[in-house]
Amino acid sequence: MSVYQKVPPLLKTIAIAEAKVQMDFGRAFVSAIACNWMVCMGIWFYFGAKQTSGRILSHMVPSDDFCAYRITTLCRQYVYYSCRDFFAGANVTWSQFFFNMIPVFLGNVTGGAAFVGRILSLCLSSLIKRRLLYLVNKICPHFDVKKVF
Repeated sequence: MSVYQKVPPLLKTIAIAEAKVQMDFGRAFVSAIACNWMVCMGIWFYFGAKQTSGRILSHMVPSDDFCAYRITTLCRQYVYYSCRDFFAGANVTWSQFFFNMIPVFLGNVTGGAAFVGRILSLCLSSLIKRRLLYLVNKICPHFDVKKVF
C-alpha cells in the first residue's frame, strides 16, 4: 500500500473510480445522456437570462443535479481515472478505462444532439427559418428564397 492510499479522501476517490469501471454499458450510456442533457440545459438557461444574477441562478439547478445524481461525463471520467487513480494506485487498467469511455462518449453525444439539440431545433424551427430568410434576403436581395423553402 502506497502512502497516497492511506489518505481518506483519496480512498473514497479510488473506490468511486473502481466502481465506475465496473459499470455496465447501459448504465454508463444512460448516465452520460443525463449528464450532457443537464450540462446543455444549464448552458441554454445561462444564455437565456438577461442579467448576471439570473445567469448565476439559472445554471445552478442543472449543475447541482449533475453533481447530486453522480451522473458521468467524459471529462469527469478522465479526472477520476487518469489524473488521480492511475497515479494513486487504484485497480484500474488502461483497457478498462478506454472500454468505459466508449458508452460514456456515445451517451454524451446522444444527450447533447438528440435530447437538447434536436428538441430545440424542432421547437425553434419557425424562428430559425424566419431568421435564415432574413439573412439570405439581406445578403442576396435578388435570390428567390421561396424556391428553396
